[in-house]
Amino acid sequence: MYSRKIISMISAISIMALSVPVTASEAPVLDSPSGISFQRYSDGTINAKWNEVSATDADKYDVIYEVVLYKDNGDAGLESVYVTTCIGADFGIPQEYTADGTVICLSIQAKEVNKDTWDEFTGNESELVYSASYECKEAAEIDAPTGLKVTVDGKSKKIHAEWEALESTASDCVFEYEYTLYNETESGTEQCVSGYTFETSFDEEYLSQYFEQDGYFYFTVKATELQVLGDSSYSFTGNVSKEATSEKAEYIKPVIGVPENITWSMKGSRLYASWDAVTPFYESDVVWYRTSLKKKNADGEFEQIWSMTVADGTELDVSSYLLNDLYWAGWRYEGGDAEFVLEVQPSEMTESNYVVFDGESALSDTYSYKENLLDSADGLKWNGLTAQWNAVQPTDSEKYEVRYNFELQKDDGTGFYEPVWSTTVNDTSVNVAEWLSGDEYTGGDAELRFRVQAYQTEKGAAAETGNEFYSGWTVPGDTYSYKASESGITWSYKDNMLTLSGSGTMDDYASASEQPWKQYADETNLVYISDGIENVSKYAFSSFKNLKFVRFPEKLQKIDEQAFEECEMFKTVFGYKKTIAKTYADENKLSFISLDSDNIGDVNGDDEITSTDALAVLTLISSDCSYNDIPSADLDSDGAISSYDALKILQKVVGLE
Repeated sequence: MYSRKIISMISAISIMALSVPVTASEAPVLDSPSGISFQRYSDGTINAKWNEVSATDADKYDVIYEVVLYKDNGDAGLESVYVTTCIGADFGIPQEYTADGTVICLSIQAKEVNKDTWDEFTGNESELVYSASYECKEAAEIDAPTGLKVTVDGKSKKIHAEWEALESTASDCVFEYEYTLYNETESGTEQCVSGYTFETSFDEEYLSQYFEQDGYFYFTVKATELQVLGDSSYSFTGNVSKEATSEKAEYIKPVIGVPENITWSMKGSRLYASWDAVTPFYESDVVWYRTSLKKKNADGEFEQIWSMTVADGTELDVSSYLLNDLYWAGWRYEGGDAEFVLEVQPSEMTESNYVVFDGESALSDTYSYKENLLDSADGLKWNGLTAQWNAVQPTDSEKYEVRYNFELQKDDGTGFYEPVWSTTVNDTSVNVAEWLSGDEYTGGDAELRFRVQAYQTEKGAAAETGNEFYSGWTVPGDTYSYKASESGITWSYKDNMLTLSGSGTMDDYASASEQPWKQYADETNLVYISDGIENVSKYAFSSFKNLKFVRFPEKLQKIDEQAFEECEMFKTVFGYKKTIAKTYADENKLSFISLDSDNIGDVNGDDEITSTDALAVLTLISSDCSYNDIPSADLDSDGAISSYDALKILQKVVGLE
């Protein structure tokens, strides 16, 4: 859109006497002034302008212009009537030479002067150039625009205005229209917006504040004629139209009904509120509901404690707030009995979720809320990668049992913890390491935390029956800084056993202080290294003061000689014959317990069944080892190692079996 250019006129100064330090023939020639044009203003004044000429050195010199005004006397030729020097590239024509019908032209020559003194001519100058002739004409008043029409779309809050085009006085002229839109209400008349356009219409759509009450819209428009100069600029011809005013377009604000029959109801242990649907004003629209739950305070006043927009129905699950399902969004109910009211306000929306207008709100009756929930789980803590919490007791232990909804959360890198995994368990712990080593986890280090919700259900029920009582979600406890090696190996700790899972090679550590599981070094008596792990790295378990047993995988390729440095209690290796585990046990004089199943009874893996194997079983039973998955020692195949297995070995030795 064209932006009106305000051209200030610079007063001409008299020709100055210039001293010339060099001759013109020695000086370089400046560019000639170009683009000479004339512009007439509404007050009848005429201004000439041209393109600026650059000095040879802008830091030292300026350019001035010697201007001669000529009057064209027809056959008598041009008459010089005014001579001046201009500082800028424009010149106001003296009014005595701007009478209607007068033909004028200019000659202009650029000259370079000293920037500081302005009285010293450098000798650099342009060629003398002449303008085209210009005939002075008086401004004409043009008839006002006609066919004014304004249209108001109350739904989209848009206004369209239009009028008929005016016919210009010359083919190289166009009209620019100046318009102003008004809003008239009982409070008075207010200007909404104004602007300029070369079109014969305008549209406005960001005027929502003027659609809050009934009223009228109308606009005024007037035209100004401009001459097109051909270089994306315009010259004012001085021709201006009268102002026209449109008829008024009435606007009546749409209204929708008030929500009725706001009622409270319990479904199982969950509290709901519902209300009758409100019909939208426009058939293609939908209605959303902004709800505000208010609680009576100590002063007997109801204050807002929660708000929620319902976009897909006329029912609100109030327990989603009361049970702290929405704590992550900043809403948290502190618990306890209370008196509530619910305020519901309808909002008419377009299908693209644009608010058309809001309706009036309605208030429910008071609801006396009695908290009938289980206690929330407490004692949340990490035990390695095992999440643990204290048990919650059911209201009737003979009829009900308590289960737990578990939710694992991960820091997304901005401090916001997003849910990444959830499960339901009957126990009071979840081994997170199993999930981290699965396909769902994308890998990498992570800051983890968890929360738990207890719920009471009928004993033996396979699924929820609808009669469950729920506790609130616990507020997440401490975070766990999980470090995942690039090999994909994860670890967990529980009941004095450190378990390494996954596959690939373990990272080397510079010392025991770099072990990711170092906090369990003094508690661990059994290290279980799962199948798929290829090595035991440097300092992996050094300084494990109470480590007694290590289970090695069958396809282990390397055990670093410093992996178990300063592990004085380490005496027993669980492994497979003809593997590096057996070699390591023999070289370090450690007891070896075979995990092979091809020769049941050969517990020590020496390919013979002797009383030594029975002694190994008895020694294992008397120890505090919790590992029982030893096929070579489980002679009765009951999944446990006992003295009966030792007896069965002795029977083999003496030939009784």
